[in-house]
Amino acid sequence: MGQQSGGTYGTWRTTDGGATWVQVDTNEHPPGAAQIYQPDSNGVVFMAGSYSILGQGVLRSADYGQTWTHLGLTNNESVVIGTSKNVYSMFGFSAGPGGTFDSSFELAAEPGNGTWVAPGTPAGLTQGAAQISTVNDGSNNVLIGAMWNSGLWRYIEP
Repeated sequence: MGQQSGGTYGTWRTTDGGATWVQVDTNEHPPGAAQIYQPDSNGVVFMAGSYSILGQGVLRSADYGQTWTHLGLTNNESVVIGTSKNVYSMFGFSAGPGGTFDSSFELAAEPGNGTWVAPGTPAGLTQGAAQISTVNDGSNNVLIGAMWNSGLWRYIEP
């Protein structure tokens, strides 16, 4: 996904180990970050939406990326991650003149195909995510992120 072929940007899919590619959306990742989330082996894949024909926000596929539906709000997003409780999406760096940072933090209860909300930006996330991962400390799900211009960030899921 997020491949470029023949000068055309977008989201591409292959089923033959990369010998041929089919464009499935115009979605592309913003400069500096892109992260998808696959919660299980049942074909579901989440992708951050930026320039998609379906709109910005979160995109979900139930067939390993062959077709996509739009979920979430209409924020420009760059990473999607999930836990056993929620699916999260956020934005990182915005390129362009005087590039800015905007977290655009949003989430939905797992399995992520319901209502998405923007609960407000958690402390320390104001610089947006470059990459993010989840761990469990035995009691809580914890999101650990590499943030643009602000180092590492830790969010303990309520």
